[in-house]
Amino acid sequence: MNILALVAVVAVLATTANTTENVPPRIMTSEDHYQRAVESEREMFEKWEQEKESHWHSIGQKRITEYCPSCNDPRGSYDSSSGVHLEEGMVACKWLPNGTRLRINGDEYVVKDYCGTEAIDIFRDTDNCYCDLNTYMEVFVYEN
Repeated sequence: MNILALVAVVAVLATTANTTENVPPRIMTSEDHYQRAVESEREMFEKWEQEKESHWHSIGQKRITEYCPSCNDPRGSYDSSSGVHLEEGMVACKWLPNGTRLRINGDEYVVKDYCGTEAIDIFRDTDNCYCDLNTYMEVFVYEN
């Protein structure tokens, strides 16, 4: 190797000696491992949320009404037309199949009953009939 080549190699080594690439890695502490785990978990959750949200599709503004045991039957029955015991979170709808998952105003519901109108009728478990909701809201349907 001639002297000129040796000077060039030394010059390259001298300029790279101060870069972070040549600094030995520091030992990771338990706090570092914890932070890495938290970041990884956050990234996985955000990805899961994005995938979950991609299954909800708007079917537009639909008429939303409410009903309760008193509205359902003068005796205050909790029996649905499909034979399922009515509970909060269930809706009646004649144009969506039973089992359809809906999101209305941020709340999730499942179609478990049949109603005689074109509305989506939300079941409310109450002794006093206060079912005066009659409005239009955007409705989302869950599709796998």
